[in-house]
Amino acid sequence: MGRPAQDQIQIRVPIGDLPNGDYPVSVTFEGASGVHTGTVTLGGGPVTTNNNVLLLILDDWGIDMSPIDNTEPGVTLPNMPTLQSLAASGLRFTNAYAQPICSPTRATILTGRHPFRHGVGNPQANSTLDAFELALPEIFTAQGSSYGMASFGKWHLGGNTSGPFTRGGWPHFKGIRAGGVPDYNLWPKLEVINGVATEIADHPVYTTTDQVNDAVSWLSTQGSNPWFCWMAFNAPHDPFHEPPAGLAPTGGYTNPGDTSNAGLYRRMLEALDTEIGRLLASVDLSKTNVILIGDNGTPGQVVQAPFGNGNAKGDLYQGGVHVPLVATGPDVTVPAGSTSDTLVHCVDLFSTILELAGIDSAAATASVDAIDSKSILPILQGGVDLEDRCVVVEKFGINAFDGRAMISDAYPDYKLVIFGDRLSDADTPTFEFYNITSDVNEQSPLNIASLTGEALAAYDHLIAKDAALGGGYSDPAAGGGGSQTVYLQLPNPGTPDAVPPLIAAMGPNAGNALHPTGVTIGGQPATFDATALPDGNPASRVDSSGNSDRYSVKVTFDPTAAGLTSGTYPMVVSFPGNPPRTTNA
Repeated sequence: MGRPAQDQIQIRVPIGDLPNGDYPVSVTFEGASGVHTGTVTLGGGPVTTNNNVLLLILDDWGIDMSPIDNTEPGVTLPNMPTLQSLAASGLRFTNAYAQPICSPTRATILTGRHPFRHGVGNPQANSTLDAFELALPEIFTAQGSSYGMASFGKWHLGGNTSGPFTRGGWPHFKGIRAGGVPDYNLWPKLEVINGVATEIADHPVYTTTDQVNDAVSWLSTQGSNPWFCWMAFNAPHDPFHEPPAGLAPTGGYTNPGDTSNAGLYRRMLEALDTEIGRLLASVDLSKTNVILIGDNGTPGQVVQAPFGNGNAKGDLYQGGVHVPLVATGPDVTVPAGSTSDTLVHCVDLFSTILELAGIDSAAATASVDAIDSKSILPILQGGVDLEDRCVVVEKFGINAFDGRAMISDAYPDYKLVIFGDRLSDADTPTFEFYNITSDVNEQSPLNIASLTGEALAAYDHLIAKDAALGGGYSDPAAGGGGSQTVYLQLPNPGTPDAVPPLIAAMGPNAGNALHPTGVTIGGQPATFDATALPDGNPASRVDSSGNSDRYSVKVTFDPTAAGLTSGTYPMVVSFPGNPPRTTNA
């Protein structure tokens, strides 16, 4: 496959039915004397030690706010010594992904299935996990596992007050039912023990502290029995706030005078890191495998380089889905402090957790029509990863930017983004294609019509992957389509192709965004809403969530009526000025 470094060789070899184990390898170089030899280990081997499994899920946390992942110059990162200690003792994944929003990620980990299969596409209308889905705790129970099981923190997968038990199979749950809390210091708490639910309307304990209190209390009752603990913190999800002073890391909080959302968010992460340290201090780490992951990207209010400019939580772009992932423990046998650039996804935690608990994931899920999870255990144990890996991120049922994005280990520099509504047969999908190595924040889509060489091969490969997977995101409109909503994100100040602020300088609308004077797609006119919003900004200048945004333009367009077929077309937006100002996409 190539030479990723001077002292490394990467190859792909068909292994047939070779069992796991150690095998000799020999390499001869063209024009060189001698043969280089070594040993390769296939597979990671079964786990039979019955070690504990602790899954830590952090809410709304992408790599841009991770001190172990972000190396961008000039950024401010939270001080998280517990996180750094976990990474130093185990394995950090540099190419880990989750779904772009919280509920789909949780359902994906619980079922080992992509959102189009398990039906949870967003935290709103499509947010309830179907009762027929086979969830991780239900498998532990069905397999007669000796593991104790409990979930703490955020549920957010529906089913009313009994949801954690009836939908998720958790015999023990304490935490929050919805996506967040109105106040971290006074919030509605739900407890579901063996199916019996108790609600506390106004619980007065800081949520992060309360969740660790509950987990530590439950863990103290487990004795020598192995356990699986799902720890789904709601921090650092909004509301952004000043955390308790006593949870500051040694030396104090970062920039305590910074009362911006970003400053509060960083200190929330630091307080969370302190409480994770308290949780870890309560367990025997020599018998506990710890996995830590973010559930989606950093929120747009606080996202920082390398992301931003419209790319953050909720997006299919990297800023919405590229998250930290660390694993450590007795069954993670790679050298401490290792990193892996293997493409992995939150869906893979499903089969990994089962295997860490000594459960045959394939046999345990034989009744399920499709499992997308691929265990990362061989990677954790330094063996050869034999899987054909492809990251698939999805969301649906929420806004015009629903769809799917894909990255394959065959062409890891490239990413396909498909915007399409899998729940509708009237929309026409659109496609974007990026080199995410040279364009990390996905600001410059490649011209699909002019792709050649490796880029074209990567595009064709991902299109084929999407077609084989199914799901309806790329299905063409039935009967010719009709009008569809199109958004254009204008370049923000500070970017090489920045546009003027495009606001009225005088008159009754001074300070508000300007209407475009015209929009064309493929040379054909598109229409925009000329009404005004309550804040005075025009309805044509909103983002995909309906919020006023001077750097967005929203139009409607009927490609069939315009005589356009599938393909890539220029979009030109004109604004008032002398001469008129235009921006192109």
